Amino acid sequence: AFFLTGETVIVADASEDVTRVAQYLAARLKPATGYQLNIVSEQPEANFIALTLQGAEATLGDEGYTLTATPNGVTIAAIQAAGLFYGVQ
Repeated sequence: AFFLTGETVIVADASEDVTRVAQYLAARLKPATGYQLNIVSEQPEANFIALTLQGAEATLGDEGYTLTATPNGVTIAAIQAAGLFYGVQ
């Protein structure tokens, strides 16, 4: 299980589309948690939610995604930003 804290960061690939999804996620989490999560480009070793367009299976299609959760963090990977958007839902 991964536990979200006020120190958790959202890691976004260096793409405008991914950054927009990261901003959307941060905005959605704030009312529910009270945390204003920072968006960063470098992934720390722990306490992160990573949004990436790297390493996803091509068979996922434009709107598909994978979500991997460990005690250190959560990674959502997709082929397109639309997949990341659906992944943060």
